[in-house]
Amino acid sequence: MNLIKRKYNKLHIKFLKLVGGSDEKISALQYFQKNGVKPDLVHPKEFMEKTQWLKLYHYTEKFGKYVD
Repeated sequence: MNLIKRKYNKLHIKFLKLVGGSDEKISALQYFQKNGVKPDLVHPKEFMEKTQWLKLYHYTEKFGKYVD
């Protein structure tokens, strides 16, 4: 990904965080920026897509006990 697209995506993510954008959009943009492909959150196949899906749709407060 070229420099202009990376800068645009970073600014877009900052803007979404500032105005209260949805977590799905912010996570999808961050995933796209790191990996260069859009995540399939409807039918995740890769490990990172599945962890993104779990983070967005299946998080509960009891998971806080299991992290460092």
